[in-house]
Amino acid sequence: MIAHQLSILIPSYNGRAYLHRCLEALRLAAPHAEVIVVDGSSTDGSADMVEDEFPEVRLSRVPNHGWAHASNRAAELATRDYYLFLNSDAFVTTEAIETMLSRLMHSHQTGVAAPMLMNEDGTRQKLFGAWYWPVWRPVTRPLSVPVVSGACFMTTRRCFERVGAFDETFFLYNEEFDWCSRARALGYRLEILPTEIVHVGGGSTARSALLEQEAQRGFVYLSEKHWPEWVTRGLREVVRVEAWLGKHIDPRPRHRIMWGSLESTMRRKAYGESPFELSGRGVPRLNFSPDPQAGQ
Repeated sequence: MIAHQLSILIPSYNGRAYLHRCLEALRLAAPHAEVIVVDGSSTDGSADMVEDEFPEVRLSRVPNHGWAHASNRAAELATRDYYLFLNSDAFVTTEAIETMLSRLMHSHQTGVAAPMLMNEDGTRQKLFGAWYWPVWRPVTRPLSVPVVSGACFMTTRRCFERVGAFDETFFLYNEEFDWCSRARALGYRLEILPTEIVHVGGGSTARSALLEQEAQRGFVYLSEKHWPEWVTRGLREVVRVEAWLGKHIDPRPRHRIMWGSLESTMRRKAYGESPFELSGRGVPRLNFSPDPQAGQ
């Protein structure tokens, strides 16, 4: 089976029930794949569950520095030619895995392949807001897109090594925008394929005041990295005014504190300051496992 060439990389934090379901699905869908779970210091017993019930899975326990940090640690451990980045609340099928693998093997232009993400009720998931036109189109053949969701996408080991690691200055949200922008700048084609998986979305990350702050802070940081200075200046001002209003009129005490902190971040142009503890590594140079093709 072609899944022998696949490493499946799963960042995990406090999503035990979903992670169990994800790993059960992988046992059926890709029994010969290398599965790596990097747990960011979960407090719900997720890591112990993996250790006890899924001995075939390679488990690593790390501090919780966010999605990018955990995904990078998983990539360093991977030993196969193809990487499937998968959230713990996404449930893949054999068909989806083989469709993505086949596309990457036979289309040298394609650097990233992703499935359509579906809700559990069978409806199409609306990603990234109304502006993201691919979710409004039927996918009957490979569709070139500007960005794919970090919840589930496949790439080659060599593409990932060339594009580089995920930026650990993001804690959560916006990481895939940054990485996909870098991949496209190198000439890689990103595609959504006519195959489906179920993705719950937010399975372990119920929205909070701090996550709202992180989403907005990270978006301005993304703008600073990739867009013209005048765009970042205008976006910063919009966020600053929203935060100023929020700290005065939001009835929720924790949110008023959050808005005040976000206003300060925008005023000081401190876009790299997250409300969460980051690794401090930015886009690190990864210590990859030996290339399985080396010396051949």
